[in-house]
Amino acid sequence: MLEDEWLKLKFKAGSRDALRQIYEKYRDRLLTLAMALLAEQGDYATALDRCLTLRKMALQTCDRTLVTYLVGIALNALANGTIQSTLGLIPNDVTALKQFRDPLVQTQKRFPSLAYCLAQEADVCAQTMRIEKADVLLRMAEESADSPTDPVLMRIREASDEAFFERNRNYWHRTIGTIIDTLESTLPYDQMCATLDEFDDRACAEAKDNPDATLTAFSLPAVGRIYQLTIRQQTHLHAIETAIDLYIAKAGTGRLPDTLPANSPRDLFSGKPFEYERTDGGFILRCRAKEYPDKDKPHEYEFIVKP
Repeated sequence: MLEDEWLKLKFKAGSRDALRQIYEKYRDRLLTLAMALLAEQGDYATALDRCLTLRKMALQTCDRTLVTYLVGIALNALANGTIQSTLGLIPNDVTALKQFRDPLVQTQKRFPSLAYCLAQEADVCAQTMRIEKADVLLRMAEESADSPTDPVLMRIREASDEAFFERNRNYWHRTIGTIIDTLESTLPYDQMCATLDEFDDRACAEAKDNPDATLTAFSLPAVGRIYQLTIRQQTHLHAIETAIDLYIAKAGTGRLPDTLPANSPRDLFSGKPFEYERTDGGFILRCRAKEYPDKDKPHEYEFIVKP
């Protein structure tokens, strides 16, 4: 059952395999080198198509629970970094760039929303909030509890009837419904982050005195953090889309334009167009707002332009 898979993944989330660590350490470099080799051989279309394949792979994994959604985000982030490197190796191949841009944008349009995947997660998680799953929930609570007298742990240990779990399921669905409504709103990035963080704090605070909030405080994912990762990936892609337009403009005139093309994709951290700076070797697209308030500076994306 899907809910059993969810429990196992959540229970074993901290485990790591040595081979996987090695793979994750070097995969970015290996992919970049593979695309660079194709580009050096003049096969720009194939190099870009391989990059696009990574984003298509993300679409095949991301539409169930938040675990699979995060895998999709990671694959997209990997693809974005590889695309950024590969674009700098292509000498004014307008046909390859134009053929690549539209399918690239379509992969993002087809990527499910965080609200959709959270709804899938909520349904699966609700199936674990039943008395027959109490022993598994208890083991998970014991792993994460700060002390043997942790209130959440004690309540799960003492739960003896389905009524406790039913009340917790109802509280869970109400909370998730409110979070989904928030995600589907038009709040700007900074306000969205603050609001999502409040949900987590509120659930933990209410669980101290309200037994119905026990399993929500225990099970609520870090939606605020996942939202930040989502916006980071999407903003990087917007920078790539903007860069492709600049590469195409440069191919047509022989020089980079002085300003960004009209209606360029926006930096989602600020809701404004990227700051555009030409450099000796290409150009930089810089976000106008930080991902985190305490970060030193906003994200920036440097693109190389071949002479």
